Amino acid sequence: MNKFLLVVLVLLTGCTMRPPEDISDHPVTGTYRFVEETEGNLSLVNDEMRVLVYQEFIRTFRLSKDPHYYFRPITILVNKEIGLPADFVPHDLIKTQVATSPRASNVMIRRDVNIALKTLFSAAKEEGMELWFQSGYRSYSVQKRLYQKYVDLYGEERANSFSAKPGHSEHQTGLAIDVTSPSASGKLVNDFGDSREGKWLAENAHTFGFIIRYPADKTEITGYIYEPWHLRYVGIELATYLFENGLVMEELDN
Repeated sequence: MNKFLLVVLVLLTGCTMRPPEDISDHPVTGTYRFVEETEGNLSLVNDEMRVLVYQEFIRTFRLSKDPHYYFRPITILVNKEIGLPADFVPHDLIKTQVATSPRASNVMIRRDVNIALKTLFSAAKEEGMELWFQSGYRSYSVQKRLYQKYVDLYGEERANSFSAKPGHSEHQTGLAIDVTSPSASGKLVNDFGDSREGKWLAENAHTFGFIIRYPADKTEITGYIYEPWHLRYVGIELATYLFENGLVMEELDN
């Protein structure tokens, strides 16, 4: 048991031998061989402990090989203070498979988000409502162009209330979606929040893993104006927790 704990500590700190060269081709075999070569025979370690060792090793290995791995979790916080690298692009972007608005642009989203969004759109349709996808993933360069456009039009102070500086938009994560509806003429307007579709989203989005990221009563915390059209995928568990407790992501640390 002490030997196992020492192995886990070694893997957590990442301060000993480098992983075998063939770990990417044979992760399970490579993991066990690496552990056994480092700390000896693990024949007395049960399967549950082996799984823990494997999971931790793969996590640290991925971090060491992919500098962007840290930014991929669905619960990552991106806001005015916390941004993404300019060259970060989600690895699993696909073209959305839901109905899009005539004004739609940037129609790529992450694969898991697309699956959840299809379920959400289908549920809305069963309730007699039609939703449209408006915008998904935005690259750093697109953010930069949009932000400068709004600064030129409205000034920096006003632009900062609704537009993210480059690298600080949730859209770069591939986890944020702007939605609208035919009843809103495909526009992103506050009135969408008072529509049947907007009210339904506010009450039900969490059951599909989404939150209304910028509520009207949290502008002082999020730093952004009310955006009833802006959905953020965080998974059903966290979305439900935030909804039931009336919180936004910034309040999780408090």
